[in-house]
Amino acid sequence: MPNNYPPAFANQEPISLKGKPVTSIEEARANSVDLDGTISYFPDVSNKRIYTKQYKSDGSVDFKVYVED
Repeated sequence: MPNNYPPAFANQEPISLKGKPVTSIEEARANSVDLDGTISYFPDVSNKRIYTKQYKSDGSVDFKVYVED
């Protein structure tokens, strides 16, 4: 029996992420991010890390580091 259903994501917009590649944690920390609270992603390929940065509702900045095992 053939499957006549469209793909699940056929009518959805492509996903886009905010941020840019960086070469160090200092460079990620120095980048500005939107004040609306959206997360910005800063991949650091040479150090095998991803940094995320966003403003929290209290006005402080949340900065996280994800490291590849």
